[in-house]
Amino acid sequence: MLDEIGMQWDAREAKWQCALRRAGEYRAAHGDLAVPVNYKTEDGFCLGDWIRRMRESYAAHDARLTPERVENLSALGMVWAPAEG
Repeated sequence: MLDEIGMQWDAREAKWQCALRRAGEYRAAHGDLAVPVNYKTEDGFCLGDWIRRMRESYAAHDARLTPERVENLSALGMVWAPAEG
């Protein structure tokens, strides 16, 4: 029954997907993911800090940044290291 109304069973995954959606919206508006570290969305989400943390997780081979998540961000044009940009 709860599945039928869209219950989110994994809050962390839901939060990550929401952040990914915001990253996609930023890219659609700006053409890239070169998000300034202090950038916040209109609703106050710290997108710039989130992008920075994803880069740090990638560099540290953090297991929470799964290959699927890397692929999702790469598909948006994520620059994983400043030297790439």
